[in-house]
Amino acid sequence: MSRSNSRVWVRRLLLTILFVVGFPIGVVYLRYLLTVDPFAKNRGDFGKATQETGIRFADAEIGYFRGARRLGRAKVKRIDVRSDRQLLFFDGLSEGEYASEKGEIQFTAQAATWNATSRDLNVTQGAHVWNKDLDLRVPAFKFDQSQERLTVPGEIKGRLYKGELGASNLEYYVRTDRYDMGPVHWFGQIDKLDDLPQEQPVKRTKWDVKGKRMRSIGKDLDEYTEAAARDEAGETVVKADKIVVNRKEDVITATGNVRYFGIEANLASQEVVIFRKEKRMVLTGDVRMLVKAEDKQKLEEVEIPPFRPALPEEVTRDRPPAPVVGSEEKKMDDEVTSAASRRKYPVLLTARRVEYWYEEGKRKAVATGEPQARQQLAGARWRQVWSDRADYDGEKDELVMTSRAGERDVRFKSSLGHDLKGSRFRLVTKDEDNPEFEGEDVEGVMPVDDEELPKKEPAKTGGGGKTGGGGLSGPIGRPRRV
Repeated sequence: MSRSNSRVWVRRLLLTILFVVGFPIGVVYLRYLLTVDPFAKNRGDFGKATQETGIRFADAEIGYFRGARRLGRAKVKRIDVRSDRQLLFFDGLSEGEYASEKGEIQFTAQAATWNATSRDLNVTQGAHVWNKDLDLRVPAFKFDQSQERLTVPGEIKGRLYKGELGASNLEYYVRTDRYDMGPVHWFGQIDKLDDLPQEQPVKRTKWDVKGKRMRSIGKDLDEYTEAAARDEAGETVVKADKIVVNRKEDVITATGNVRYFGIEANLASQEVVIFRKEKRMVLTGDVRMLVKAEDKQKLEEVEIPPFRPALPEEVTRDRPPAPVVGSEEKKMDDEVTSAASRRKYPVLLTARRVEYWYEEGKRKAVATGEPQARQQLAGARWRQVWSDRADYDGEKDELVMTSRAGERDVRFKSSLGHDLKGSRFRLVTKDEDNPEFEGEDVEGVMPVDDEELPKKEPAKTGGGGKTGGGGLSGPIGRPRRV
């Protein structure tokens, strides 16, 4: 065998030996490599390792970017990054802010965490949150970046719009500027008249509003449920199942079991819309109004009694016996037909719709939908009027009641036996000593006193002549058709 052939044979033999011996060794080593965990040191005690701090930063600034655009930032006194880098612990956050296309919010906090998986910031201690519409201090809050939702559990105190807020459990969506919270107590100014031309300075009014729930239902629209609103001047209280405040238009809409309490009158209806710029309100749906007696005009939350209709039989049943001239009974009878007593006793009104302008110097009201009014006087006496429409001018003290075209829908009845109807009645009582009254197409029955009737001259007698007719006879207050 040549020397060269011997070398080839030896090389092949050595390779064969190495292969035979090395193969099982390689398999074993490969298996070992497949089972080796490069993070075994951390995985030895998973619970402990993931809670350990892997990285620490001091006096840092963090930021959040979407592409090249920075959406959020904050300065942090200290940051601890957990070993698995999924959770960051912040201590001493300041100058925090988050901006989206439709809103911006700023914050500070004593302590917080950031979860990289769920992408939420959880402030656990000493939070302060604010933007142009709110400025709140809360014990804790959570900001979900994916939904751009701020959640504040528990008690909330601070400013919301132009008022002071005390509430619980807030949810605020930065992207849409919507919120939901409750129960809530808010006190502040809802006027927004700065952009309007004004010849005279506008007196701003603050409102105290409470509700089971408060939420935004649109731009500049706030809704309160089971709400009560009281103005700072102590002139108005509004209660309803639901109140919607339009901050831009300065309009308040109350619906469901609405009660309005004022100095001169209390009202109840299914809906009340208050246009505060115009100083006008519209009431609809089973409207009842209690106009207070002149000596009882103050803000008082007194429920309105049910309306008592005047049935025909009540005219006779409630009519007192004929009085003795000069007695207290005669004085009470006189009040029934006297305009001077109109403010001495409360008046209960009802209609399907009432529109009322309440600005000083321009007070007036229009009632439609079978309006009627009843006034209960002393000694079980009463008077009541119906019409198709009633117009009241508060500055002239003028009441005009009108009928439908071609009808006599205006009707007046009283406990003394009055029963008059016509196409139009007009009453002006500004001069209480000389009230004006006029009616058109009037017919009906009214009581008259025989002493107020003109006497006929006694007939002259002649031989064998008979005595002529004398004066009218009958009880005082006998009804007479006119």
